[in-house]
Amino acid sequence: MRFNFIGSFNILIFCLYLFDPLVGFSQQSQDRGGDTKPNILFVLVDDMGWNTPSSYGGHLINTPNIDRLADEGMRFTDAHAPSMCTPSRAEFLSGQYDAHTGITEQGAGTDYPYAPLVTPKNHPNKLPEDNYTIANMLYDAGYETMISGKWNVGDSYRVADLKKNHGDKYFKPYGFVDFIGDARDKDWDQIDKDKGNTEIVNDFFEFLKQRHSNKPFFAYLPFFAPHTPIGAPDSLVNKFVDRGFPRSTEPFGDARERPTADYLAMIQHLDNSIGKILNKLDNEDLAKNTLVVFMSDNGALNRAWNNLPLRGAKGTLYEGGVRVPLLMRWPGHIPAKTVSNSTVIMVDMFPTFKEISSASVPKSKLLDGVSLVPLLTQKEPLDREAIFWHRPQYIDDYGQTPSSSIRMGDYKLIHYYGDYLDTKGYLPKRLKPYGKLVVGERTELYNIKNDPGEINDLSKTHPDKKQVLLDSLKSWLKGNKAMIPVKNDNFDNSQWYIRKRIKESRKTKVMD
Repeated sequence: MRFNFIGSFNILIFCLYLFDPLVGFSQQSQDRGGDTKPNILFVLVDDMGWNTPSSYGGHLINTPNIDRLADEGMRFTDAHAPSMCTPSRAEFLSGQYDAHTGITEQGAGTDYPYAPLVTPKNHPNKLPEDNYTIANMLYDAGYETMISGKWNVGDSYRVADLKKNHGDKYFKPYGFVDFIGDARDKDWDQIDKDKGNTEIVNDFFEFLKQRHSNKPFFAYLPFFAPHTPIGAPDSLVNKFVDRGFPRSTEPFGDARERPTADYLAMIQHLDNSIGKILNKLDNEDLAKNTLVVFMSDNGALNRAWNNLPLRGAKGTLYEGGVRVPLLMRWPGHIPAKTVSNSTVIMVDMFPTFKEISSASVPKSKLLDGVSLVPLLTQKEPLDREAIFWHRPQYIDDYGQTPSSSIRMGDYKLIHYYGDYLDTKGYLPKRLKPYGKLVVGERTELYNIKNDPGEINDLSKTHPDKKQVLLDSLKSWLKGNKAMIPVKNDNFDNSQWYIRKRIKESRKTKVMD
């Protein structure tokens, strides 16, 4: 009998088509002109700590709608993001690390003229229009694209303000074409009772109403909550007051009061909004073919929330600042109630969306992340060596001095370029210096698997491991031409924390 190689090969391909959901999906997309590509909904919440949702062990508040994504999809226990709002959004949109784009802090930044180090002042405060974004990619792949909520990657804090001042055309170079939302929170010096939640949800509903049903959609919903100022509907606040929690006296947070009734109510109100979105997908028969991603842009603000058992908070490179909740649901592709302990980071969203949408990017576009599809389908582990952070500026409110970090396997190294703020035992208030300044270069090493709270510094007991990670970090920084702080000849320890806003090259408002 002659062996029919072609026939056997076709049978093999057919079997792969049947039993691998992504292979079958990809082929269908090509055969039908892309009409079976999944919808993608990316929900980015603001300053939610890793330990906040019930599905992550949170015990102060029930978050049934967020937890629903964990029940019906995959929960990531070791997911990370940049430690601040603007770098996080830039990394999501660009698929590139902060050292790659140069967007390493909020807006143009702050100058500390008497600090031990002179920090970079010529870094960009806006994502360039020619940076091919994740929305550009999906729009070019046939997706309808929309955004509503918080922008914060240059020019203005809110999407609504930019739409009002420039029209929808402002967002088209970034790939958001079909719907630009009007959602906004109130003035930052007032306690907002809604945080723009209702408007963001309604914008998404209106987008679904207007869109062409034969095309897939990409919706980016960056919520304002639970970022300060603290605020929530009175009916929800009263429920937590009745449970014995105090009301906040400082809308931007005071660690001596946490947790407060209105902060918990703000999270409850956000969870209710997520529930409305998920119910809408069910009612419109869209849930089955929609990848829903829920993620926070960084850890919780220390003035408003306690990130224990993780160390640190928003703005720092400790796990409390960079480890975030991440949930992904895609019925029929991501098994329900699954947990991934793999180390992932914000820049992985771009290559993940690229793979599941069968999209392509220009050859000149360099992506720093890896696709999470092998994890989502539980086919194989991720093939990655390390993840990185770069924060070359001071922000004393956060306890941040110029530093960079690398995570390689179970080990994480944080390198401080010339000083360090000792925050042990310090409970911060707004606009107060954050801890005691310790002058001198400093390098810390932790085994994150055994010590997620980063209590035991191994830099002295594991010098070889420390050197390997430090060399890899420096090589990465050099390869990205990262801006590095230098010694300040005007250092004055008695007034180092005096700060001045660097003049904005654009009309950019930022929040801490």
